[in-house]
Amino acid sequence: RLLLAVEVLSPSSARADRHVKRVAYLTNGVPEYWIVDPANRFVERWRPDDDAPEILIEALTWQPREGVSPLLIDLPAYFSRVHG
Repeated sequence: RLLLAVEVLSPSSARADRHVKRVAYLTNGVPEYWIVDPANRFVERWRPDDDAPEILIEALTWQPREGVSPLLIDLPAYFSRVHG
């Protein structure tokens, strides 16, 4: 079972990522869908019952299940390292 889907936006994929793929993933039971926006340096986090995304600019924490150490991403450090 897919626990997380992540897309990185590009000018040619933004519409499909934000609309078509998001709906497909979330209606098929994927618990989280992240859209990484490198140009604007943030991550949109979507969950199945969300009407709007959670916009993350400082940190992203993900814990797929209880008892598992969470993944913590320092977003400013990530964008600086990866995108200069």
